[in-house]
Parts: sequence; structure tokens; C-alpha cells
Amino acid sequence: MGQFLPEEHLTIMDKKNDGLFFTTIEGAVVDFPGRKRMEDRYGEVGSGGAAIVVKGTAYPLKKIFSKWMMDVPEVWTIDGGILGQDRYWVRFLDADDRCMAVFEFDGEFEILSEMRVDSMAWEGEDFFTSRTR
Repeated sequence: MGQFLPEEHLTIMDKKNDGLFFTTIEGAVVDFPGRKRMEDRYGEVGSGGAAIVVKGTAYPLKKIFSKWMMDVPEVWTIDGGILGQDRYWVRFLDADDRCMAVFEFDGEFEILSEMRVDSMAWEGEDFFTSRTR
């Protein structure tokens, strides 16, 4: 397990009203690291499903990403699930940005919020040797 970096490596984006509210926590004193925050909300990595039932139809994670035109080699799907009525989530590794990320979306596949945790904060130096395809 790698070391955690300071909380400035946690980014949260959330849609508010008509626009996009974007917050990056920089130098703030936060009670727990980004990895813990992500796992508290969505469970441990791999604990979600490989498909999500949205409005009665099961969608494999890759199919969900293809709706956003993000079914690309640099996006490695991990797991997903249901948060509540008409609110779903998918977790993935963004190899280009080197971060673990989660999108929350609704039944129309509109992305409502995004959380990203820098891979160095997630895995430390292990990130550079732990990924093979």
C-alpha cells in the first residue's frame, strides 16, 4: 500500500443549478484523505458491480462510458452501483490523468458529479508498476 499525499490531491466537481460547481481542496485541513472519502461513499474498490441496471436495462460499465464517448483505452472501468432513486455511479482509473475517479449520473446518463483522487495519493509509487493490460 502506498503513502497518502496531502488532501490537495482530491478534486470534487458537482453540478449545481444551471452551472458546474468546481471545488479543489488546496491546503485545507480535512478529516480524512480522498481515498477514504471515496470508499466511504462508494465502497472499497471492486465492491460494486460490473453492470448497472438503469430504468430496467442492465448496462455493462463499458457501455455506459461509450454513451459519454469515453470508451477509450486510457479509461479503465472498475465498478459501479446505485446510490438511490435515479442516481448511479461508476468508478474508473483515468490512466491519462493518473487518478481514480467516480462519476455520478442520472437515468438519462447526465453526469451530475465527479470525484477524483490522485493516483499517488491512492497507491503511492505502486501505481507506476501495478498496471498492465
